[in-house]
Amino acid sequence: VRVGGQAISGRPVYETARRVGMLFQDFEAQLLASDVEREVAFGLENAGMPREQMRERVPMLLDMMELSHVIGRDPATLSGGQKQRLALAAVLAPRPSVLVLDEPTTDIDPRGKEKLADTLSVLSDMGTTMLIAEHETHDALEAQSLAVLRAGALAFDGAPEELLADPDQCREWGILPLQMPELCARLDLEVRPLTPADARQSLLNAGWSLDQAECLAIRKADGREVGDPLIEVEGVSFSYPQARRPALDDVTLTIAEGEFVVILGENGSGKSTLARHLNGLLSPASGSVRVAGRDTRETPVRQMAAQVGYLFQNPDHQIFASTVREEVGFGPRNLGADDAEVERRVGEALEMVELRGTEEASPFVLTKGERQRVALASVLACRPRVIVFDEPTTGLDGIQQRAMMDLLARLNAEGHTIIVITHCTWAAAEYARRAIVLDEGRLVGDAPVREVFGDEKLLARTGQVRPAVTELSEALGGCTLLSVDELVIVLASAALPNLRRVAGLGAILLVMSVLLWALMLPEREQTWMLGPFYASPTSVLYGLAMGLRLNALLLLGVAYVSCTRPEEFTWALRRIGVPATATLALSLTFRLAPMLAGTAYTVTQAQTARGLDLRSGGLFTRIARYVPLIVPILAYAMRSADDMTRALESRGLGAASRGRTEYHEYRWSAGDVVLVAGAVTLAVACVWLRVSGLGEIVGRL
Repeated sequence: VRVGGQAISGRPVYETARRVGMLFQDFEAQLLASDVEREVAFGLENAGMPREQMRERVPMLLDMMELSHVIGRDPATLSGGQKQRLALAAVLAPRPSVLVLDEPTTDIDPRGKEKLADTLSVLSDMGTTMLIAEHETHDALEAQSLAVLRAGALAFDGAPEELLADPDQCREWGILPLQMPELCARLDLEVRPLTPADARQSLLNAGWSLDQAECLAIRKADGREVGDPLIEVEGVSFSYPQARRPALDDVTLTIAEGEFVVILGENGSGKSTLARHLNGLLSPASGSVRVAGRDTRETPVRQMAAQVGYLFQNPDHQIFASTVREEVGFGPRNLGADDAEVERRVGEALEMVELRGTEEASPFVLTKGERQRVALASVLACRPRVIVFDEPTTGLDGIQQRAMMDLLARLNAEGHTIIVITHCTWAAAEYARRAIVLDEGRLVGDAPVREVFGDEKLLARTGQVRPAVTELSEALGGCTLLSVDELVIVLASAALPNLRRVAGLGAILLVMSVLLWALMLPEREQTWMLGPFYASPTSVLYGLAMGLRLNALLLLGVAYVSCTRPEEFTWALRRIGVPATATLALSLTFRLAPMLAGTAYTVTQAQTARGLDLRSGGLFTRIARYVPLIVPILAYAMRSADDMTRALESRGLGAASRGRTEYHEYRWSAGDVVLVAGAVTLAVACVWLRVSGLGEIVGRL
């Protein structure tokens, strides 16, 4: 290994540390001082920096990491996210030329992640080289290069967007797919946009839209029956020693049995403090907490363990035993269970977390995800009614994150009350049903998750961000959707009206055919009189036959348009001798059509938002109301056509380009040959039957 052209093998670590700064995955192990300022200054002191320079640099770094308000605090009293930001500030203090960051955002809130990304971008522009080990897929988009390791070997090394646009490959390598490529793959779209803005445009261009009725149905399905109140928090306030403000300030809330609740908020907002009040680990300075009717201040924590199980952010903070069996059985033994009962509970708990067979293994040699499940099993063995999990996805890869959240969802379905603290917005949106939002120790939000993620002001105030799929659904039609599954359902439902329109058009063609053939038949065959029309069995049969033919053509046309790209259609026309200019004009028409469809949708949304009602009133009234829609759409069409013309000329299309070549070469496939041969054979057979008169004979029979 070489750094700056020099081999580092055999050299003292402290010498390399002057050029290479490193943030550990276990960032708490890097916090060495008993004061926040001294922690940042530690490396500068070792480098012999003059005191005056240190006094300039330390406050600047604390301000950059938004830690100025904790100056004077012991790092041990900070929240997990604040500790991580402090450790990073200490690493940045000596201004190393190379930064190695091992999962630097695991415990940082969404707004903090954005600011950290901006800081790292500035450092990169200043010439700092950064190597970041990360599980968060979205963060990889900011990198210039992405390397993927699998079983210790390099599986991929290239541009991030090259891999992240392929959700199947990401899953195979244990990477959580981005929501936008996942959505487009589920919809069988060829494009794989990475951001909500690009995905919105791709969907509109392809003619997709949201079914508002299905959105309403999904919102109505949010309600779920829960049990009686289980946890009652009333007017709780709490302060840590040396803190400048309360960690909790007059918090009141109730959690019912069977709920799945997520607690959201920025680092230091009081999330973990509130959670530790729920099982008596902390006692309120004022107010009360009651669990199943019992005041936590009057109930020993040991007894509360049978009601509320608590899992810390770092599973290693509670794992101590030499075997998994001993670790999981520790809680039941403390509650007085005999050996047989302990063994039974250990087996049940390991079965629930899918760790059967690891009873004799040392928990310390397991992976981070397995240690998380061991910690969860040790809580489940106590058979609590409530499980409080502080950051369940921290340190886990994409597949492990999903597996852990699925496990919690299964436990909730079995009757456990689940309370989760997380900065992972996709997990909060997809799994929780209710969100509690804290800001500087105060309760500022308590509502269904869908309502919270639809409240822009609340999210901005508390430093939260929406999942990409929620941002996209809001942009498409003001509907707050929380998962890729929901968005696929709503988009697929929106496609059904198009099928209904096709069916309606087919019915109209059928009726019109019957009426037209009735008028065209000879009088001697007219046997029925329907007002001004005459009809007969023959006219009805002819009309039905013609209507069915037209419907067959309609269905074939719809199928053809649905599965054939414009370029393939124009290429086919070129093959049969249609001039290149005509096929190019036709392909541009195909290009303009989805653009107009997207514009029509946007214009309709804009005018509806300004009070335009297109669904009420008589026929002529509704037609008149479409004028505010038609005018901007036509104006856009004319501007687009004019822009396309100028674009064609500016890119060299003209008289001199008659000998232009084609980038793609389309070849006949075996399926194409069979289809064309079958169509020609059928057409020849129909003509022969008509000319020979055999068809008429068959018809009489």
